[in-house]
Amino acid sequence: MGHHPLLKHHLASIDTPQREPRPYDQTVSVNGASCVIPAGSQSCTLNPNVTFTSGRGYIPYPVYVRNGSGSLTQHATYLYTYWDFNPPVINSAVWDASTKTAAVRVIDSDRINNWQIGMWDTRDIGVDAIDEKGGRIPLKLKKSYDESYNTKNREFTTTGIPDGKYTLEAVSVDTYGNTARKVISQIVI
Repeated sequence: MGHHPLLKHHLASIDTPQREPRPYDQTVSVNGASCVIPAGSQSCTLNPNVTFTSGRGYIPYPVYVRNGSGSLTQHATYLYTYWDFNPPVINSAVWDASTKTAAVRVIDSDRINNWQIGMWDTRDIGVDAIDEKGGRIPLKLKKSYDESYNTKNREFTTTGIPDGKYTLEAVSVDTYGNTARKVISQIVI
């Protein structure tokens, strides 16, 4: 099964909402697919034919339940689908040797300024100091502010990092796991 309600790639099957057992068959339909809840049972499983491979979006597919004869139909709920395949963009990543800070600016163009603001977001922004053996040490956050609803700024300090030669890399991850990386600088502490 795919990620529900935060659908990432493909939804192969869903268990229908629990229904009160009835003395007759009930048919559940969503997005052109259907399954039958046998008399006395509470649910069935169906493939809703939902696949996304690019972009980002939200579609609430209505779920209908009808009795065996089709004389009664109820709009029971929705199959809520959300997806995102677009990584955030690290617009700027700068090392300031005089203050020992790395400044990162991230733009997530998928984020929208309405009731869906939390559905597409960049939640994790960080900078790693990568040593010569490939070991990663996360830098400490020094300052954090949001420039706008889809643009975030973070500053990190190398204070507390052991002496050595490092590559600084900015990493940004959105709510769907899409990741952006950008090498900032080679530094010696």
